[in-house]
Amino acid sequence: MTDWHDQAQCRGTDPETFFPAGFGARYLTRIERAKDDCWACQVRLDCLDDALNREGDTAASMRHGIRGGLEPDQRWRVHQQLTERKAAS
Repeated sequence: MTDWHDQAQCRGTDPETFFPAGFGARYLTRIERAKDDCWACQVRLDCLDDALNREGDTAASMRHGIRGGLEPDQRWRVHQQLTERKAAS
């Protein structure tokens, strides 16, 4: 069985692509480019699931980079929603 990492579109891409630094328009452009790359990837959901599992209850401010097409605060919100759904069931 092939690991999802082997099928990732970002494999071999400079990691800084998904961990942009800076501020302003250039920073926002880099974030959008990274997110676009993720959304075009066939294993995006596997990557997102991996990020959510690894980050667990980590605070939004301690999450970094674009993973599964989402920014850290977006992944935090997804984690919170999943946690709330589990608690309600």
